[in-house]
This record gives sequence, C-alpha cells and structure tokens, in this order.
Amino acid sequence: VYLTDFEEMKALRHTIRPTLTYSYIPEAIQTDLPKFDSVDSIAQSNLFTYGLNMTLTGKFGKTGEPTRYHNYAYLDLSQSYDINEATRKLLVAEDERRPFKPVIGELRSSPASWASLTAKGVYDVNNNWFTSYDASADVTGYKGMKLSASHRFTRGQTGYLEVSARSPLIHDVDITYLKRFSVTAYKTLETSYGLNYRHQCWSYALSYTERPEEKIVYLTFNLLGLGRVAGVQGRVEPN
Repeated sequence: VYLTDFEEMKALRHTIRPTLTYSYIPEAIQTDLPKFDSVDSIAQSNLFTYGLNMTLTGKFGKTGEPTRYHNYAYLDLSQSYDINEATRKLLVAEDERRPFKPVIGELRSSPASWASLTAKGVYDVNNNWFTSYDASADVTGYKGMKLSASHRFTRGQTGYLEVSARSPLIHDVDITYLKRFSVTAYKTLETSYGLNYRHQCWSYALSYTERPEEKIVYLTFNLLGLGRVAGVQGRVEPN
C-alpha cells in the first residue's frame, strides 16, 4: 500500500497473486462410451500451470465521507507446461518436443471513470506469434454518449477493426453507428445505422445494415431482463 499526497486519493494498493496448479488425467479406454462430439472424449493431461495476477486499486474519500475504491488496472498472465509432451519419445529425427503451451494474457485498465481499455491475447511461444488477440477502448461522454473502438484478430481466420458510437438524440431515443473493416481483405464488412427507443421495461431498435452481399432493415423488440422477444427484418433490393 502506497500513501499519496493527493486531496481525494488516500492510497494506492498493488496486489500480486502468483498461482501454481497441477492437473492430471490418466489415459483411459473410452471406446465403450457413446461419442456425440469431440467433447465426449476426455484426453489425458499432465500439466503444470503457473501464472501471475496483479491489480492496482485506488482508495478515495474525504474526511467524514464514505470510502470509495477504483480499480485502475488488472493484469493476468498464465502458461502451462506439458509433462507428457516433455517426456514423450521422438518419432523421427525432425521431431521436437514442445512442452510449453501458449501464454494467455488479459489486461483491463480504467484510468478514469469515463474511459476503459481491455486487451486479451494468446501468444504462441513456439512459433513466436499471436494466435489471437482482442483489444478495445471505450469512452463515455456527456449524457450517455459512448464511443468504442476495437481490433480483433485470429490467425488464419479473421482480422478486423470495429468502431461504434451511441449518442442521445431526444428523450429516451439514441442514435447508433457501427462499422467493421477487414484489415486482411482491406474492405468494409459491415456498416450499420440505428435508432433505439427505451421505455420503463421495454425498448425497440430500428437499424439499417449494409454488407457486401446484402442490405437489411431490422426492427427488434426487447423486454427488460428477458432480452429480445420479437423482431422483423427485410432486405433492401438494389435497383
């Protein structure tokens, strides 16, 4: 815990939690069990998983006022070591053991109450590249205005940028905008414009979406706590 000289922030707490777990599942004959999909077959496992979890928390409150806490940063890193892979027999001369599993990481940061950053990723230490990652930033403004930007990548499958915005138009009505752009194919994947109306326990959303293969109008109805309960859609045919 670090004491500060700020007027409102009284202290900063840095918490570090190292972890170490061991998982063992023996090899078992499962040919007599019904197999519906790959989840039904449980593979043997002999893993050590080690990790590090860290948080940075601020303590706020003036004398005589309730104490408040704000999490500025959260970091979680972990990796597994496969004992079975490290001790298996090599099949050919070119074969090599790769006991170290990918590093899995997550970072969440909130430098202020109106801004947040999030990043998740899987890094392959054997090939020295990211298998996948997801990074996003959100900013909340006056009267619920919100701007978001994200970059999502999965090696060999997809990689795109997404920008979205929401702004109040009149009482209980918001306008929305969303755009997805492929950084691998270098083209727009989706552009959407919408209107959202919120009442006490229900809402509806009207949106117009353009994709390379189609143009669609959506109208959906939502009940608070239940999600979407009904909707209609129609395609806009080109002239």
